[in-house]
Amino acid sequence: MTDRPALRVTDVVKSFGSTTVLKGVSLELEPGSIHGLLGQNGAGKSTLVKIMTGVHGAGSFTGVVQVDGSTVQLTRPQDARQLGIGYVPQEIDVVEHLTVTENVLVGDLGSGLRFDRRAADRRCRTLLDQLGMTIAPRTRVSVLSAAQRQLLMIARALALTPKVLILDEPTTSLTDTEAVALGHILRRLAATGLGILYITHRVREVLDLCDGATVLRDGRVVEQLSRSDLTADRIVTAMAGRQVRTCSRAAGIRAAVRHCPSATSASAPRAGRPPGSRTSPSTSTRARSSASPGSWAPAGASCSPASSGPCRAPAP
Repeated sequence: MTDRPALRVTDVVKSFGSTTVLKGVSLELEPGSIHGLLGQNGAGKSTLVKIMTGVHGAGSFTGVVQVDGSTVQLTRPQDARQLGIGYVPQEIDVVEHLTVTENVLVGDLGSGLRFDRRAADRRCRTLLDQLGMTIAPRTRVSVLSAAQRQLLMIARALALTPKVLILDEPTTSLTDTEAVALGHILRRLAATGLGILYITHRVREVLDLCDGATVLRDGRVVEQLSRSDLTADRIVTAMAGRQVRTCSRAAGIRAAVRHCPSATSASAPRAGRPPGSRTSPSTSTRARSSASPGSWAPAGASCSPASSGPCRAPAP
């Protein structure tokens, strides 16, 4: 594994008209690590991601972007993909009437009589196996659950063999049990050397999964934390800009991800949705019944229902 950061941004400043939304932001992602990027709405997370993925191209901001130790000029999203930056947006974006293979390898399927469907299915099968998915490559996406569709989008990013994988709020449409399963999968991917930038506002998920974290507030980096420094109090205080008190949760994804004996089985039926668990924001991404093909919550994983973040109380 290289000593060079998989991704580094240094002193990035971005303005829209007279409004400066990023004010000297720096961030570093190591190969084989999961790094959290946190901040409340309006903190600058989305703008920073658009710079790292080429949506806001070189020339529209000041600062330096480096991939695998080399300074790069990202003028469009295609540049970022070619340099090994994979991105999975928050919104689930699939074509329901197409197959799993067609969704995963979209844009890389060939055309006409030259299209080798069997070869495409084999390639898709390899990607699905990386994610522990047992569904058939020729399954129609319309029958998949929200959790399976989320993994489908990750498979699509992995098809480009990225060095960096940026995940934007990946558990928005998942239950707690499904989030546990995703945590297992991300740890396996990181173990291969992939650098994962995990964008979220859910403090618990960062404590459970990440090796370090960067906290943005009002367009500035206010905390850069190593694994040993990650606490709910420090993260929430940095996000809020004032001292807060948090209540710890004894049960959560951390226990399941770090201590579950098996993270490789992906064929166990999904657990029922507990009261208060997260649900999809739209019908198109709502989780289907436990009979969905290839349901992927790992056997043995368990997680007590918990809120999406810590309890908060103003400091006295």
